[in-house]
Amino acid sequence: PSLVTITPAANVEGVLVTTNITIAFSEAIKVGTGNISITKSDGTVVSTYDVQSSTNLSISDKTLTINPSNDLSKGTAYKITIEAGAIVDLNNNNYTQSGDYQFTTIAAPNVAPVVSVLGGDRTIVDTDSLAGESVLFTATASDSDGDIVSSEWLINNSVVATGLTPSIALSDGSSVVTFRATDDDGDATTTSVTIFVAANLVGTSAADYFNTPPQGNMIDGKGGIDTAIYNGSLSDFSLSKGTDSWVITTNGESDSLVNIERLQFTNTNVALDLDGNAGKIVKLLAALLGKDSVTNKTYIGMGLDILDNGMSYEELMKAGIDVVFGSNPSGASVVGALYKNLVGSSAPQSVLDEYGDILDNGSMTATELGIAVADHDLNATNIDLVGLAQTGVEYILYG
Repeated sequence: PSLVTITPAANVEGVLVTTNITIAFSEAIKVGTGNISITKSDGTVVSTYDVQSSTNLSISDKTLTINPSNDLSKGTAYKITIEAGAIVDLNNNNYTQSGDYQFTTIAAPNVAPVVSVLGGDRTIVDTDSLAGESVLFTATASDSDGDIVSSEWLINNSVVATGLTPSIALSDGSSVVTFRATDDDGDATTTSVTIFVAANLVGTSAADYFNTPPQGNMIDGKGGIDTAIYNGSLSDFSLSKGTDSWVITTNGESDSLVNIERLQFTNTNVALDLDGNAGKIVKLLAALLGKDSVTNKTYIGMGLDILDNGMSYEELMKAGIDVVFGSNPSGASVVGALYKNLVGSSAPQSVLDEYGDILDNGSMTATELGIAVADHDLNATNIDLVGLAQTGVEYILYG
């Protein structure tokens, strides 16, 4: 028999790696004895098939089909060799191959670079009083089938730096920074990170006011009674207390607040300093008027205004006692009211007599007793001072 056609055709390029090889002969054929082999152009044997036993060979009339055991490799030249006597016609005449039969598989596609930016999305706190911050970036880039020829950093599609470890000046707020690596075949891979530069706003020893929307700021009021002002209702924001700071959030943006005593919203105000003047006011109100008075925003606002402007806790307690009991109350009346506000029930007569006499004979002043009741652990429990310290207390600005 003689060879008529072969598929893929001899010396063709771009052959799919899954292709079977079919050879059409001039007459009907059958297997003889010997091998059919597939080798690479450098002589490396890929597969050898015994025509008597291999299931990778099949014959149908005049056509031999070779189904390689595994898919061929991309971009590789192969040669088919049929030993003399491996294929015969029906009269047992041998097919004798003349010349080489070669083909080349489709070239492997370029593998694009693999890239990453260490650290990912993150927030950077501005470390100085100047706008913006210089941020150090580190990227990795590799190319399994070639070389990286360029590494670039882009913001808004403009190249702002090159190399793997640049320092890039970013504005305060959110910036999307893209790293792009290009290989020697011209293929590029990009990855992006979002960096938020939080402005570090620092106050003074005086009363400072910070009027800025939540945008990742770190606000430190330092000394004085400091206020952060937000344009919106309290219900538009969430407020949480951490170990050393408060965090206020709206629309996915947050500020961290340190040494901020007051928050001002369009519909209310919140005092955060339950360890300071706000705590003194709610304890004083509970002692003099009962625990329900700590929700009176007007009273809290008045008390805060007085303390914030320099009156002492003791002076305010004395003024409050004068307002509630008059300028020269009996000791028993003061004791009875303070006891009921603290304990929740009327004072026994023995308590009224004992402590009423102490106040009347001047051994203790009503102010001193009021302070003792206000600072009592039971009073703190009654008003849930620990809970208020996690939420702050609302108040109405006075004056």
